[in-house]
Amino acid sequence: MIKGFKKIKRPFITVVGGGTGGHIFPAQALAEKLKQRGHRVLYITDKRGMGFHTQPKDIPFFVLDLPYYRPGLIAKLALFVRLTIEIFYVTWRFLLKRPALVVGFGGYPSFPPLVAALVLRVPFIMHEQNAYVGRVTRWLAPFSQKITSVFSSINGLHPQDSQKIVVTGNPIRANIAALRTARYKAPTKTIRLFVVGGSQGAKAFSIILPLAIRLLPPLLKKRLKIIQQCRPEFEKETRALYKEGGLSVTLAPFFQDIASEYKKAHLIITRAGASTITELAAVGRPPLFIPLSTSMDDHQTYNAQSIVNQKAGWYTSERGLTPKSLAHTLEKILKDPKGLEKTAERLHALGVTTADDALADTVEAVLLSRQS
Repeated sequence: MIKGFKKIKRPFITVVGGGTGGHIFPAQALAEKLKQRGHRVLYITDKRGMGFHTQPKDIPFFVLDLPYYRPGLIAKLALFVRLTIEIFYVTWRFLLKRPALVVGFGGYPSFPPLVAALVLRVPFIMHEQNAYVGRVTRWLAPFSQKITSVFSSINGLHPQDSQKIVVTGNPIRANIAALRTARYKAPTKTIRLFVVGGSQGAKAFSIILPLAIRLLPPLLKKRLKIIQQCRPEFEKETRALYKEGGLSVTLAPFFQDIASEYKKAHLIITRAGASTITELAAVGRPPLFIPLSTSMDDHQTYNAQSIVNQKAGWYTSERGLTPKSLAHTLEKILKDPKGLEKTAERLHALGVTTADDALADTVEAVLLSRQS
């Protein structure tokens, strides 16, 4: 806690995290850290956020009624209408109980609370976890007090707004931060693959990956133990693809104890969301990234490249991905245990597990400057 907060009344702070896990988990980590410091906190999420079943403990929250983002004119119009309705709803909630500060974690679910804060002249902070600025951050950056980030510079952000950047790192869940000292050991016999993050554009994970693994050399294939996140609608087909290749697999739509899976994994195949990268760096487990090709402004490719450029991971593009090309990449990685260890070490060196404290310090600093 920064100096000065012992003598003033605890302010009421609203934290907003919705949409994907990359926005939700860091928001929850900050909400819990602020609660630990004795602040009064309200957490706002959306229906997708509720689907993760990981709401911050002992923190009041409410849920925005927003549809999933989908392409197409009608879907976009429907989203625009719901966003407008939710702006009025959140404004009304803020009038009933006015926050001293709002912290938004990006994505369209953060838009209504941040606009409501702007209308009511409530100061707000935005957290941008990606190497390329999100649209909500770009639109509202001129009005934000600070922009906390993993990076000292953010692609696509106006130079004037870049002056507001405070490098804090990306908050991660406490159970994952606790694995900071869990040393990585390269596989000698069984190779444990953990596949996670295929909730969007799942073909690369649910269809292409099983077919690629089937193309691996028999001796390498026999060593594999595969644990994979899989959307329910793809589970039957994915399981059949593995079974036809003589492979056993553990499939689940969501892993409640993901920290345990991270710890046991020898290679993690995943998307390249900033939250995932931050967690893997904290744990120090080597990743193969398959960035979501439809991610906004292709920000996941920027994220993956920033790690690959430091030789702390591998990445293959989803565009034009085939079972044969993916099998070639996997074989090259898995046949080099020393390469796995060195990659894990480099990624681990980039890990930050104190981002929630740094972000909470920024929140308190902004509040103190406003109160003074």
